[in-house]
Amino acid sequence: MTATTDRQGLGILSLTQCRALLDAEPVGRLAFDRGPGPVILPVNHTRHGNLIGFRSAPGSKLDWVVGSPSVAFEVDRFDIETHSGWSVLAVGPARIATAIEVAHFEATGLRPWADGVARDHWVTIHVNHLTGRWTGREPQTSQTDHETGAA
Repeated sequence: MTATTDRQGLGILSLTQCRALLDAEPVGRLAFDRGPGPVILPVNHTRHGNLIGFRSAPGSKLDWVVGSPSVAFEVDRFDIETHSGWSVLAVGPARIATAIEVAHFEATGLRPWADGVARDHWVTIHVNHLTGRWTGREPQTSQTDHETGAA
């Protein structure tokens, strides 16, 4: 594959590569604005088409994220020894998942990693912007994407 680079010399990941890397990493970082400043939290997730889904408990995170006009979700991996790595960034609005979306997400078998609090609410990020960059070695991904969607 011929690598395309950005102005900084970083490799640009294709949408197919971005989707594959999102699917391969079990934990990402959810970023949103909480009034006085940004908040970034780790969450495990799943993807269906251009939707990213994660579970949440009732409370402040759910209240702040749902209905937000724009949240960011990022996954990455780095190798300190080879100075290589990649990052994928998904951006879009978040909302409570519909029943159909919940059925798709539940079928993946995703379960919360943290114990102690029931995380019964599925949150959906409708990805309207998906981008990724790499440095060092281009990440190896499956070049097939069996789902449709804009992201």
